[in-house]
Formats: sequence, structure tokens, C-alpha cells
Amino acid sequence: MVRVDFYEKPGCAGNAKQKHLLKKAGHQVKVHNLLAESWTQGRLRPFFGDRPVAEWFNPTAPAITAGEVCPKQLSVEAALALMVKQPILIWRPLMQV
Repeated sequence: MVRVDFYEKPGCAGNAKQKHLLKKAGHQVKVHNLLAESWTQGRLRPFFGDRPVAEWFNPTAPAITAGEVCPKQLSVEAALALMVKQPILIWRPLMQV
């Protein structure tokens, strides 16, 4: 089994279920607060791989539901800049094995 660095929003019920499944499968889970991390664009970018920019975002983030941020209209650079400033926008969890 492997060690998983698990970046979550504390108190998220979905993240709690995901952590439980990872632990049940025998993985060592090291939990990090996604909102408290010191993100940089370079550190954040590898988590998203080849996925379209719009899929990087949490669709229930307040700025998205209020229409202040439209992920489909953002470039890679603009998306990363927003997420570094407002980590609540990041689709979670982020995991690193």
C-alpha cells in the first residue's frame, strides 16, 4: 500500500468518505488543509494533468455559484492565479501518492 497526501476542505463530508475508503484499502493517509496550504501556480498545476481547465474548479464554490467566476472562460494561467488566491475554488480532494 502507499502513502497518500490528501488535501481536503476540513469538515467536507465527501472528503471524509474518500479518506475512509483509502484507509480501508490499507493506504496511509496524511491529511492536509487545502485552504491553508501555501499554493503556487507551479505546485498546483501538476494535480490537474490533461483535464480541461473548467474541471479544475469546485462548481459549488461561492464565487462560481454567484457567477463571479466562469471556469470555462479562463486560461490556464488565469485559473491557476485565481486558485492560488482563493483555494476554495479548487476541486477537491487533491491527492498525491
